[in-house]
Amino acid sequence: MRTCAFFAFLFIYFVGAREAAAQEVLPQIDRPTRTALDRGLQYLHSKQENDGSWDHSVETTAFVILATLSNGHGLHEGKYTREMQKAVRYLLACQNDDGLISDAGNTRTGMVAHSYAALALTQVQGMTPDANTQKAIRKAVKRIESAQTVDGTWRADSLGRGNIISLTFRQIIVLRAAKDNGLFVSDDHIKAAARHVKNRWDVRAGRYRYETSRWADGPQMKYGSTAAELGALLLGGEYEAKELTNAIPYLEQQSDRDYYFWQNLLFGSYLYHQVGGTTWEKYYNRVRTTLLENQHANGFWDWEKNDIAFATRNHQTAIALWVLSVPAEYLPIFQR
Repeated sequence: MRTCAFFAFLFIYFVGAREAAAQEVLPQIDRPTRTALDRGLQYLHSKQENDGSWDHSVETTAFVILATLSNGHGLHEGKYTREMQKAVRYLLACQNDDGLISDAGNTRTGMVAHSYAALALTQVQGMTPDANTQKAIRKAVKRIESAQTVDGTWRADSLGRGNIISLTFRQIIVLRAAKDNGLFVSDDHIKAAARHVKNRWDVRAGRYRYETSRWADGPQMKYGSTAAELGALLLGGEYEAKELTNAIPYLEQQSDRDYYFWQNLLFGSYLYHQVGGTTWEKYYNRVRTTLLENQHANGFWDWEKNDIAFATRNHQTAIALWVLSVPAEYLPIFQR
């Protein structure tokens, strides 16, 4: 009888210890959200390819790494150490001699995938320093700096196409993260990007233009572009920019649930978290409710209704997990 009582005590103790550990790793995240996060991570890490990637994609792999780190699982701690080590090796193997990290033969969105891969490596390095990772980050940063145009922005591909405003946010967040890791990043690049962002402010509409030459009022012009570039201003140190005061009310009036929903989540979650206060709380509560209601029983997100889509199931799931875990501030980029 005493033996049974002893083992019952041990069971209760270790269950309680695991719950306390989860609370410590993910503060400010409630139980239903933690359950959703655990299910999502279990699903994702059952889908890793033999080469260490997800979907054989640099971009998707980067998002899975970020989502996993956001939940306290790193290269040497947590449930997914082996998977994370393989994933990082995959990204490192995808880096070209010129520093670009991209899928083989991808010239259409090379700088997009590159930025997310480089960001993932900076966050890995911030938590688990490694000489090879730091070397790859240094090369990736030099690639970003050399690709910046004279007007302070970046193009989506190696052929100079796609002057998309959200690219500025994607590149500048890498530069800021690399600088936080101790790498030298010239402030000139960040300041030039901030100036470019200001030049694309549409005073009449109170938002940002998607591309310099495009004035059509399509969905890509509204929520995502404005949220991304406000985030870029904050990353550039423009904490008192008048655009912040003017554009937050504009965003509150817009729907982020369009074809670009998952991109909107990425940009919106960073922006609102940096703004903080009740503005952030209101935003997060709304997004959390939407995501929890639409998670599949097996742990993934695969949302293609109402024109909402974003690449693969793994890609969507990784973004959802990353956004849901923002309040934990586990990633260096989300620490205020």
